[in-house]
Amino acid sequence: MKKKDFRTVALIVIGGLLVILLTWFVISFSASKENASGKGASAGTAKEGTVAESGSVGKGTSKGDSSKGTSGGEDAPESDEAAAAAEEEAIEGHNSIAVASRAYTGLQNLKNENYEDGTYYYQDLTGDGMVVITNLSTAASEDRDDTEAYIKSFITEKIEKDANIKKVESNSNISARLTYPSYVVEWESGKNEDSRDAIGLVFFSDGFTYYYGYSCPLDAYEDNEAFFREELEGIELTEE
Repeated sequence: MKKKDFRTVALIVIGGLLVILLTWFVISFSASKENASGKGASAGTAKEGTVAESGSVGKGTSKGDSSKGTSGGEDAPESDEAAAAAEEEAIEGHNSIAVASRAYTGLQNLKNENYEDGTYYYQDLTGDGMVVITNLSTAASEDRDDTEAYIKSFITEKIEKDANIKKVESNSNISARLTYPSYVVEWESGKNEDSRDAIGLVFFSDGFTYYYGYSCPLDAYEDNEAFFREELEGIELTEE
């Protein structure tokens, strides 16, 4: 082979090698760049995942705020106590006692009133039109220091405005049996042919005053006074 031809072959081989090396370099550089880009994307994804997890924990803590939960738990007993106090107050302000009506026949009802606080006002007339039977309870005034004056005011305000109270007498037997302070009251009302005599029982419970009694014309009263007193001695109470 001629020297010139040898050189030509050598240049061709060297050129081919250079092309191969250049191609390899380009391929290697591209692959390295893609790997670097992929790592960056992975790092970004991981970072975003960490933020998401952190955010999730943060929301969970906010939603389950222990201070709010504790506050609610503390308020509940206070609400229960307030409700219990209101219920107790309502019970204290509600009458639960009544005088049991006696077993009389042929009565004509004159008044039948029941009130929201448990008090009541009943009045009946016997079949012969002579005797009025009154059974009532009402909220009591806080001022009962002068019992006799209080009872007189009670009779004139609640039963007969022109009543003339003749006698107020404490009855220990009825008080012991009913377990409430009890008083037998005698009074009269009206004039001439309209005059009436009456006898009744007044007793007190916490916050309430009760009366059960009879009134009738004078001549009928004289015939029935012993019976009226006996009936008052046997009074019984009912409770809700």
